Amino acid sequence: MEPISLRELNKNAPVETVFKRRRRKNDKILKADQELFKQEEEEEQNTVTAEDLEFFDEYSQFSGFLKNLDQDVVNPQLGKKRHKKNKDQEEDAEYEKAPRAPAWDQNEKAGRLPIKTDAGIVEVKDKQESSDLKPLRLMEKSKQQPIALSVEDTQEAKKVERKDKQQRNKEEQKRKVELKRKREEQQSEEAEARAKEADQAQTRTAKRLPQRFSMDDLEHMTFDVKKEAIAKTSDVLMSDPDHNIRRLNDLYLFCGDSDLRVVKMATLSLLVVYKDIIPGYRVRLPTEKELQQRVSKEVQALREFESSLLASYQQYLIFLEKLITEHEKAPHNTVKRMEQRPLHIIALQAMAELLTTHLHFNFRSNIVGVLIPRANARDERVREICVAAIRKVFEVDTQYETVLEVVGAISKLVKQKMHLVRPALLDTFLSLKLMIVHADDSHKKKGSKEDMQLQQELAEANAELTTAQKQKIHTELIKEVFVTYFRVLKLDSNSPLLPSVLRGLARFSHLVNVELVFDLIEAIKGLLAEETLPFSSAVNCVKTAFQTLEGPGQALTTDVKELYSHTYAFLPNLMDASTTYPSDTKPQAPSTNGAPRKGQHDVATGVVVPVENGMIQAIPAGKLQSTRKEEELKSLLWSLELICLKKRQLSQERMAAFLKRFLSLAVHMEAHICLSLLVLVRGIFQRYSRTAAMLDSEQVSSAVYLPEIQDPEHCNAFAASTWELVLLQTHYHPTVRAFAKSLACQSSLDGALATLSPAAMLDEFSSKDMTFNPPIPKPRSVSTKSSKRRRDHSVSEFVSNLLSKHT
Repeated sequence: MEPISLRELNKNAPVETVFKRRRRKNDKILKADQELFKQEEEEEQNTVTAEDLEFFDEYSQFSGFLKNLDQDVVNPQLGKKRHKKNKDQEEDAEYEKAPRAPAWDQNEKAGRLPIKTDAGIVEVKDKQESSDLKPLRLMEKSKQQPIALSVEDTQEAKKVERKDKQQRNKEEQKRKVELKRKREEQQSEEAEARAKEADQAQTRTAKRLPQRFSMDDLEHMTFDVKKEAIAKTSDVLMSDPDHNIRRLNDLYLFCGDSDLRVVKMATLSLLVVYKDIIPGYRVRLPTEKELQQRVSKEVQALREFESSLLASYQQYLIFLEKLITEHEKAPHNTVKRMEQRPLHIIALQAMAELLTTHLHFNFRSNIVGVLIPRANARDERVREICVAAIRKVFEVDTQYETVLEVVGAISKLVKQKMHLVRPALLDTFLSLKLMIVHADDSHKKKGSKEDMQLQQELAEANAELTTAQKQKIHTELIKEVFVTYFRVLKLDSNSPLLPSVLRGLARFSHLVNVELVFDLIEAIKGLLAEETLPFSSAVNCVKTAFQTLEGPGQALTTDVKELYSHTYAFLPNLMDASTTYPSDTKPQAPSTNGAPRKGQHDVATGVVVPVENGMIQAIPAGKLQSTRKEEELKSLLWSLELICLKKRQLSQERMAAFLKRFLSLAVHMEAHICLSLLVLVRGIFQRYSRTAAMLDSEQVSSAVYLPEIQDPEHCNAFAASTWELVLLQTHYHPTVRAFAKSLACQSSLDGALATLSPAAMLDEFSSKDMTFNPPIPKPRSVSTKSSKRRRDHSVSEFVSNLLSKHT
């Protein structure tokens, strides 16, 4: 601090004020210098140098965590907003923060009061110093404090520092630009090196194979060379199909090889390649007008790829169809036919795989036209492949375009063959997901055009059908299915397709139009009136009729008396139908004596017997499986439960006749079927109180029970007694004994048996898994000595009795 001059002291301002002003001025200058120095240090710390960039480039794989750091936490000053202040406010704030100093000198001692002694003399001690000595003391005190720089020197130092800082920033920016340029050059060199390496690899791969194959080249190749060539060509196609699409023709040449093993490998390789490279859309070739327009290189390359793919794909499908037809035209039991059979199966599998994996792609109709007729083939293996492909299409296709095409082809084939087709072909309809789509009127409000357009765009983007499209497609499907069913049902009642038709009608009966309900019921009544109708067809007829009346025909008034009579009449056939056979049992060919005519359905064997070359050949209609029998029994029990327990109150005589017939059948049935029938008997006892009189064996009636009469109203069921319950109380099954005893005594059952339905009882006590419910307890072990002693005693007793008789 500069010393205080005498000139300043001579002014009117007191010395303390002058001193405070000078001190405040010097403090401001020092504080400004400190803040400037601090800012420069912070800028130097935040500046990224070239060495820092090289360090981060070298260890870039370990710097990923820096992206997740919070900048406000790392540098709080970046997150805070700086508020500008006026110079006056800053000066006042600094002045207020400065420590306060007293107006007097702390080292200066105050003078004491005068004291008067005993002698009367006034003494003064430590008198105050005169004002002349105070400036001198202040001058001495100021010499002890450090001398500060002047304002001009401080400003000059700031300018020099600012220039140095600008120079350093310019040099740092130059380094950054140079480093960035070097990095970009390095990346471009690496990209060029990778592209060059990929081209070299493609060139090396292409050099391994000749540019074009010919039949002459194939003749000179061994089997191993051909095998390797097929594998390499397939690998090149699947790795880069855009640039190597013409390699498909090279791979197709192997399909014309004389070695069948090579043809088989080439066919399967082409299948795998096509499944991988076929796009997810239907290809549309450009028109002549579009070909004349100028397009970009990418569009032109895409057009060439699509045209080449379609041409080779069409050629492949023609080759597969040729393999199939050549095998079918070959004479039977020849070496050529036997050699071509593996290729025939592979061709069918390839077509089925292409149809199920690429439903949307081109030439779909051609594949459907090949597979649908083969679904009716004699060869069981061929038929299974085609039927499985049809079922998978029905399950996978969500747009229902391919489904509608396949259903139309099946309906057309059934009509052309005059219903002489395999039942498995119509059984595929059971895999359809038919439903009634109701129109959605929520979007038909005023001012909703924009919403409708938006919903349409979203549906197109998601590849979803609109409600109107779904309604149209499902209406066409239902029409095709029911036209086929009714054509078989009305025109050919003896067709082997009848069980399949009835199963389909029973499943889709809730979709039948109300106008067709009367025609369907009348057709079913006509079928039930035939004596040669199989039991399974009769069961499906009953189920279809009552399910239709419960659904669309609920509002109609129809006479169902004939249905009850027909159901009551065919119930005794349950004893023959409940017998299950092994799954591998096949019906034998009928004898030539009295054989059915061509195309006639043989009820005894369940087959269609065509005549070919004067010889009768039996074709099994299907394997007899226990699962099919279980389904038929459940359908029958469902129908009987609906008739007896869930319909409105019927006549007491009719229900008594059904009760007596159920008990007559239960005596001859297996345990699980017997229990299901007893559940129906219990329901009739509980719902119709008059039937309890049949439990009395001493009732007197002038009528006689006539079980052979087919009309339940006139068989005099109340004249009979329920003696079967007494017989069932001695049944081998403990649950049957308990159930029969509870019915005879009119008591309730304990446990969960009282709540089981007939179908649930059938599943609970079924013995199809070779198990017994409840499990049979193990017999008690008997010692060998006691059993031998007992056996010896019985033998000796028998011999003694025999001797006594003869003597």
